[in-house]
Amino acid sequence: MRTKQVYLTDHPNPYYQDIMIRIPDAAAKSIVDRLDKPLSEVVTKSVQSYLAA
Repeated sequence: MRTKQVYLTDHPNPYYQDIMIRIPDAAAKSIVDRLDKPLSEVVTKSVQSYLAA
């Protein structure tokens, strides 16, 4: 995805911020759990706030 990200930003796309890659909940939790605790807490709270909106 990193290589594609550069390509997408070189060619402005008004829908770039809407690109979404879905992964299973267990995989997302595994990724967040591997982050340093302060960052993990920020990500978790951000997701909870987004889902509550």
